[in-house]
Amino acid sequence: MRRATLAKLFTRTDRYVFYEAFQLWLLGFFAFLAFLLINQMFLEWDALTRPNFPRIELIKVLFLRTPNYMTQAIPVATLFATLMSMGRLGKDNELTAFFTNGISLYRLFLPFFVLAMGSAVSAYVVNEYLVPPSNAAQDALKVRYPVLREEDEIEPNEPVILKLPTGAMLIARYMDKQAGKLYNVMIEQLGTTQDDPKAESKSEVLQTAKSSEVKDTFLYLSSPWTYQIDQKGNLVSARKSVQEKISIGLKLNQIYSTIRTPQELTREELMQQQQVKQQLGMNSSRDATDYWLKFAIPFASLAFALVAMPLSIRAPRDERLLGLILTFLLVLAYYIVSFITKLMGYSGALPPFIAAQTANIVFAVASAFILANSRK
Repeated sequence: MRRATLAKLFTRTDRYVFYEAFQLWLLGFFAFLAFLLINQMFLEWDALTRPNFPRIELIKVLFLRTPNYMTQAIPVATLFATLMSMGRLGKDNELTAFFTNGISLYRLFLPFFVLAMGSAVSAYVVNEYLVPPSNAAQDALKVRYPVLREEDEIEPNEPVILKLPTGAMLIARYMDKQAGKLYNVMIEQLGTTQDDPKAESKSEVLQTAKSSEVKDTFLYLSSPWTYQIDQKGNLVSARKSVQEKISIGLKLNQIYSTIRTPQELTREELMQQQQVKQQLGMNSSRDATDYWLKFAIPFASLAFALVAMPLSIRAPRDERLLGLILTFLLVLAYYIVSFITKLMGYSGALPPFIAAQTANIVFAVASAFILANSRK
């Protein structure tokens, strides 16, 4: 009974269209994946021919990039398959036959919907379970062989901004994780009244130092200045000491050693790291945006299929290269929108969920507009 119901839902026509699209999906997937790998090899050709260069390790890095390239190739393959198969059906007047026999454009979307959802699940699995360990393995190789790092992969010396358990704010120009040192440090905390030392007042105590060393839960300031500022903002006192030991209430070295790039984390790990950063008063917008991108990237396949199918109906049918041209233009438009909104999410200009899903939303709206003006 169940098999008969499925057969009735997914008819012989659906299977015919799906088989047509799936063959083109395989062609598009492997062709685009090969293009990305070959292109990267050409970019690294100078390094591969350089004497005394770790070529084997570089080839390993290129191989480890394959899962990341797969997440890019899967949506493109879905778009390519939808455009090319619909173009072929239109060129051979098979679409006219479908419409004449009462198969609407909406009903004809079912095999493409199945293909897009299968692509979305595949992209999610690759992005969740293959990409993080492959990126971690790449990073491990680049730690052992720093020469493998590209200029845009060198980690910038980002500032450290933390709210300590004591309520004080710790700000440093950057942290040397390996040496366990902070540079250009400033610690700001509220002062106390003379009547009640536990009661906070508007007076402040600032401590600054050019360098400091982290040991366990303590921070050792080297030649620090300590400033006392009253409620009106006037400097009350300033003194310099040789060294000061301050309890910061957390193991800073351990925390920073466990913080990894979003590309190395699964969805669950990203959520945990985001919560840790929020507790420390750090900016967690990047982790939150990348968390929602774990869902948005796979559903790019569905967004592409939604806009490609009605667009192929309105396009001229005698242009053989039209499918390739539209594929390139739509992929370019999608990733431009995705890149811009992702940066806005990182900076906090957009909520993380909106920043991650904007490209999919734009394509869904565009598909609804095109579909409303397409032949039924």
